[in-house]
Amino acid sequence: MANLSNLTEEELEVKIQAALKDNPDLPYEFVKQALAAKVEKDLGKLENYARG
Repeated sequence: MANLSNLTEEELEVKIQAALKDNPDLPYEFVKQALAAKVEKDLGKLENYARG
């Protein structure tokens, strides 16, 4: 999947709709959040998780 951080809202909506077409059993909000997580990862905003 390409870097999503530089997409406009319209382009992001197209990506969401394409993902929903390929995965009709997934809810819209799940796909939207998954793509948002991808953007955060691409931007380096994630932290390592340490159990403890």
